[in-house]
Amino acid sequence: ADLVAIEALERAAFPQDPLPRVTLVQYLELFEGLFLVADGGAALLAYAVAGVTGEGRIGWLLSAAVASEARGQGLGSALTQALVDRLRARGLFEIRATVAPHNTASRRMLSAAGLTVQAELPDYFGPGEHRLLMRWTADVDG
Repeated sequence: ADLVAIEALERAAFPQDPLPRVTLVQYLELFEGLFLVADGGAALLAYAVAGVTGEGRIGWLLSAAVASEARGQGLGSALTQALVDRLRARGLFEIRATVAPHNTASRRMLSAAGLTVQAELPDYFGPGEHRLLMRWTADVDG
C-alpha cells in the first residue's frame, strides 16, 4: 500500500482528527515491521501501526483504521493481534494503547488481543479528549 492510500483511509476513518501525513511518514520510517496493512487488491482495506519505546521494553499500539466497507470482517482485530504477537516476540514486558471511552469497537478489539483497561486519562489529548489506558503485561513470574 502506498502513502496516498493510507492517508485517504485515515481521513475517511477519522474525518474530525486524521493523523497528518508527516506522522504517517514518520510511523512508516520509524516502526519497520510494525506498520501492517490489509490490501484488498483494488483498495486499501485497513492498517494498524505500533511502536516501541527507546528502551525497547514497552510497545504502543498507536493507530488502526478500517475502511467502512470492510468493517465487521475482523480485519482490524487480525492486524491488532498480529502487532501484539510481533511485540511479544520482541520480548516486551508491556503493551499499551489509548482509546476513546466511547469507541466500543476498538475497546473490544484491544480486549480480544489481551489488553485490559488500567486507567482513565481525562483530557489526555486536550480538553474533552478523554482516553482509557489499556495495557497488557508479561507474566514475569511464570
